[in-house]
Amino acid sequence: TQSSLAWLLGPSGRGSYAVCLLFATFLNVFCAFGCDITTVYFVSSKQNTVSEGVLYAFIYGGLGSLLAIATGLVIMQFDFGFLSKASSDSFSLALLFIPVSLFSYTFLQMLTAIDRFKYNAIFTITQSVLILSFTLLFVWMLDWGVNGALLGLITGGLSTIIIVLIYLRINFKIKIIKPTLGHLKDMFCYGIRYYIGKVSNQLNFEVGTMVLAFFATREQIGIFSVASQLISRSMVIPNSMITVLIPRVSGDKYGKKELVAWCFRITLIFSIVFMLLVAIFAKPIIIILFSEKFAGAVPLLQIMCIGVIFRSACKVFVPYLLGTNHPGISSLSVFIGAIINLFFVWTMLPILGLSGAALAMVLGFFFSSIILMAAYVKLSKTGLMELLRYRYNDFKVFENLFHKITSKIRR
Repeated sequence: TQSSLAWLLGPSGRGSYAVCLLFATFLNVFCAFGCDITTVYFVSSKQNTVSEGVLYAFIYGGLGSLLAIATGLVIMQFDFGFLSKASSDSFSLALLFIPVSLFSYTFLQMLTAIDRFKYNAIFTITQSVLILSFTLLFVWMLDWGVNGALLGLITGGLSTIIIVLIYLRINFKIKIIKPTLGHLKDMFCYGIRYYIGKVSNQLNFEVGTMVLAFFATREQIGIFSVASQLISRSMVIPNSMITVLIPRVSGDKYGKKELVAWCFRITLIFSIVFMLLVAIFAKPIIIILFSEKFAGAVPLLQIMCIGVIFRSACKVFVPYLLGTNHPGISSLSVFIGAIINLFFVWTMLPILGLSGAALAMVLGFFFSSIILMAAYVKLSKTGLMELLRYRYNDFKVFENLFHKITSKIRR
């Protein structure tokens, strides 16, 4: 989808799309108060049934979405510089994307909380295919430009919500139940502790684009957003680990600290190999996927790869902190990282240009990761050298995977 948008919209249109998406994303994160992670935690820890999870997600997320849309409408009445980067129609569509984005992500993640990882994968892939299909329909065939790209996201996300709810209705008999204010309050208290972290984590990836939205051209925004979006997609490695870890850690008193430590070591290996390959082949990746017009994103992507290696590995400590009821520490780590990111992007952007914004992102990732690692070491009482020391058993997973593949080939 990102590749299609780059080829169809060009740097200028891609910049307008990025600003609209940034507008919706920040309103969503600021006003949802951790609805997504709270729903997953309460369902996976058996404090909510599936029916309660769906109900409270709609209440919690619905109120947050209304607040986000109202806030967005008020902001659109002012003459902020970033609002000139796209049409008012595009920003209005971005506001409609807020509840769709929140609920599609929340319900997909809820499937992992009830141990339906296969269907989480199936429906996530389905959503990607739907978004790509609608994007090609609206942008390529109907030539609706940025509005078509946003409409593709909305239509694909809405379709996914309907599909997941039908699945839950058939398999878990979800029904309407009476909500209680006390339970909603408990969820809100948990979510608010993770809230700063959620905001800061999004800020870490988007602060460069956010600052550029005020001072840079649409073309520059488009080039930087391509690099940052591509590097955020590389977080699929730790995000996959987190998807599996959260329901397991939430159900264990001690947070399965040995499992988390093993995941850290394995993720670090995968991240080093993967990000080195991305850095080496950054130029053909950018040119093939996004066209020659985005060649300026190549050095930015290579700089970002440095920070993502350590960030990817340390991100697996987040489920441990969430599952052992320490979401505030996770929030603090990414908040500090975001502040460092913001400070350096503000000071280095005038000196180094887009490369300064990329370097600021790396520094933010590094400091937030150090805090996550230190918190895990302290709370789990695991020595730093013990955490970093690789064992033979760490690599048994590769041996088992090899045997499974070869046995299937033989059959």
